[in-house]
Amino acid sequence: MTPTQDVSFWQERIAQSPTLLQAIGMNFEWWFLDDIHRPIAHSFIESTDSVLDVGCGIGRTAGWFSDEQYTGIDFVPEFIAEAQKTHPQKKFEVCNFVTSDLPFMPQ
Repeated sequence: MTPTQDVSFWQERIAQSPTLLQAIGMNFEWWFLDDIHRPIAHSFIESTDSVLDVGCGIGRTAGWFSDEQYTGIDFVPEFIAEAQKTHPQKKFEVCNFVTSDLPFMPQ
């Protein structure tokens, strides 16, 4: 497992950073890439499809999809809390998707 797959890695970065965005390294102008990535995502996803955003972080792309079709998961509770504040109508869950003990994974 790499350090970034450990929740304590992220919680330590959050504790040492002045803001959550700095902790996750969001010092980049994401809006520029969003303008490129959003149309690509929408070319594959119909409005009736469900979207599971694995590793959603703070929910940066949640606004690209309707409330009904979107679910975001991440294993860092602080990220999910921020995503829920930013997008209160969307569904977000803390889920450790990097372990093999998920109910849908073969044993």
